[in-house]
Amino acid sequence: MKTTLRRLAVPVSALTLSVAGSLLATAPAHASGYSTSDICGSGYQTVRSYNVSYQTVTGAYRKLGTVYLGYNSGNGYNCAYTLKDAGLAENNFWGYPTRTGVKLLTENSTWATDYGNYKYYAGPVYRYGRDRCTKLVADVSNNSGISAHFASGWVACG
Repeated sequence: MKTTLRRLAVPVSALTLSVAGSLLATAPAHASGYSTSDICGSGYQTVRSYNVSYQTVTGAYRKLGTVYLGYNSGNGYNCAYTLKDAGLAENNFWGYPTRTGVKLLTENSTWATDYGNYKYYAGPVYRYGRDRCTKLVADVSNNSGISAHFASGWVACG
């Protein structure tokens, strides 16, 4: 499913909902039109999200994407993905392959990693997470050579 989603443009219906700012219950969770259940699968809900940003020479922060941690209470698995930002005009790399990555670690496991040149997002990656703390790492580069990085400490424990 990941490959199919990456190759498709944002569906017109999702784009319409996003642009129009519709308050319908079916509206996507992200400006991009993707939700955690779209990317991770049925039953996954977002439990944490963090901006993936870089600091400019003036000290301002510019967001290039967001890393999401999803959890499925039915199977106990965490899911992580990094979604490139589609909301700002200066982020003209939405839909163009740029270096994007995500790493997920839960206690007593190894890193699950997905890095590559992706158009929309990296991931999903999965690790069993019931009653375990989680670490996330994310990277996003735009087509101007600017890169942003995020690394968490232990989060979502329990």
